[in-house]
Amino acid sequence: MIISNKKHIETIGAFLMFLIPFILMVIIFQFVIVKKIDAVIIIFLILMMAVIMVLYNLRYKEIENSGFVLTVKKKHPIFGKGFVFPKYEFPVDLLEDFHVKGQTVFLDLGSGSGTSGKIRRIKIELKGFNTEQQNKIIKSLADGKKNTST
Repeated sequence: MIISNKKHIETIGAFLMFLIPFILMVIIFQFVIVKKIDAVIIIFLILMMAVIMVLYNLRYKEIENSGFVLTVKKKHPIFGKGFVFPKYEFPVDLLEDFHVKGQTVFLDLGSGSGTSGKIRRIKIELKGFNTEQQNKIIKSLADGKKNTST
C-alpha cells in the first residue's frame, strides 16, 4: 500500500509558484512609481526570497508498506520525477513499537538479531496527510507490528 501527500504539497507548490510573479509585479510597480528603493520594495524582496526558499525545500512524502518492507521517500514536487533513494527503508520485522504524538509517528526499530540490542527511534512527520491517510498509515503499522509479534 502506497500513501502519499503529493496532491496537497503540489497545491502548495502551485500557489507559491503563482505568488512569485505577483510579488515581482508589486516590486516592479512600486519601483516605477517611487523611482527609488524604499521599505516596501525591501519587504517584498525578503518575502520573495522566503517564498523561493520554501518552494526549494518543499517535499512530499510517500510511505509504502508492502507487508515485508516499510519505505519512506521524500520527493520534490517538481524535480523528484526520477528514481529517489528512500529516506528510510527497513523490514517490518524490525518494528518493535510505534507511538503517535500529534502529527508525528515515532517508530522503535530493533537490531534484528533476536537479542535485546539497541533500539533505534525513527521520526516520521505526517504533516500534509489528511486524517484518513494518517489512519491508514497507523493501521498499516499496527498490522505490521501484529504480524511480526506472532
